[in-house]
Amino acid sequence: MQLILIPNRRGTGKSVFLSAGQLTFGAVSALLLVLVAAMALTFIALRPIARSRSGAAEVQDQLMSSSASRPHYFTRRMSAKLHAMATKMGDLQARTTELDLRGESIAALAGLKPHGFRFATPPAPGGPTAAAASGTLSTRDLERALSRLAAQISIRADNLDVIESRVLDDVGRKQLLPTMFPVQHARIGSGFGMRTDPFTGLPAMHEGVDFDAPVGTPIRAAGSGIVVFAGHHPDFGNLIVIDDGNGIITRYAHCSQLDVNRGDVVSRGQIIAAIGDTGRSTGPHLHFEIRRNGVAQNPMKFLRAGQRQPQVARSHDSHPG
Repeated sequence: MQLILIPNRRGTGKSVFLSAGQLTFGAVSALLLVLVAAMALTFIALRPIARSRSGAAEVQDQLMSSSASRPHYFTRRMSAKLHAMATKMGDLQARTTELDLRGESIAALAGLKPHGFRFATPPAPGGPTAAAASGTLSTRDLERALSRLAAQISIRADNLDVIESRVLDDVGRKQLLPTMFPVQHARIGSGFGMRTDPFTGLPAMHEGVDFDAPVGTPIRAAGSGIVVFAGHHPDFGNLIVIDDGNGIITRYAHCSQLDVNRGDVVSRGQIIAAIGDTGRSTGPHLHFEIRRNGVAQNPMKFLRAGQRQPQVARSHDSHPG
């Protein structure tokens, strides 16, 4: 075969002669080059696909492994939480028992009969703590135990509310009752009862207690209440009358000065006046009266309930009122 090669338009042509063997070798070589190039391109194109399939297989294996271990993980975790909650419930039940004992003691101190209150309610059989120890605790068991404990706590709360109300009521009554000595460290000059009137010399009922003390000595409210009178009285001189509630009033007579006015609310122990010698009196002292529903009461019965009675001197009855 003759090949004519022309390098450019103006150049002269060259002739090349190829034999049949040379042509066959060239054709086979070209075919091999084409096959190699095609295989290379195919490998380059399929390599990412192979990698993606391998990665998908790995991810699938990991998911399968995680799915297989997940139920056991959550089961262990839930069991641990239930056990912790059961232990906490056991502590609450122990504290409830302690609350029962304290509630019964407080009820007794408040003067209430312990059997009238269901403090010592027996717990239900079994219990979450024992179930947790044996590994048989379930969510439903825990919910039932919590409901029982909540009911027990509710009963105890109601009982304690009753006791609190009773105690506060008693405290309020004690604060209202005139049980505090109106003059501190004073001598009792004349007590409650029949005596000889220093002005007439005749027997007369003395409806209060006289506290001898210098002029200006503070006078304190024997109980809490409302001032219903604060002014001058022909016989009692400067007088304060306090309504202590429950039909009880207290009178503070012969004062030198008054430190409260009508309508004022006074508390037990508050200074309300000062010792004086006004009105029908023969010397400085406080005439103190307690009346219930208008009837004179012996003040010492109230005062002894509040604190120890001061030293009584009955050597003379110098004050009429």
